[in-house]
Amino acid sequence: MVDKTGKNTLTPEQKVAALKERFMANKGGNDAGDIRGETWNPEPGDILVGTVVAKRSIFMHGRNRENIVVKAENGELWTVWQNKVLEDMFKRVKEGSAVAIEYLGEQEGKHGQTYKNYRWDVHE
Repeated sequence: MVDKTGKNTLTPEQKVAALKERFMANKGGNDAGDIRGETWNPEPGDILVGTVVAKRSIFMHGRNRENIVVKAENGELWTVWQNKVLEDMFKRVKEGSAVAIEYLGEQEGKHGQTYKNYRWDVHE
């Protein structure tokens, strides 16, 4: 409930009750518009082509992690998590962008560490 000044006038108990009601009514996700896909765990050579239907930042393990949900050509939803190689792609994509991502496999970096390498393209 909001008064004429825009101040919330609900008591703490009313806020908890309202939150519980909203939470229990929405068992499918974090909010009514939440779109989720299975995490894309490709094998080397796998290619994902589709349309970005969601882009978000999720706080996990003490930091924000970026991901996109891609609706593949066959209609399946796949969540792709950002890594260093995909960082520039994540800067360019927005909901509605067409993307193509190929997993090239694990590669060895300059300092001996391994990383997941991708080739990608975006059509905005």
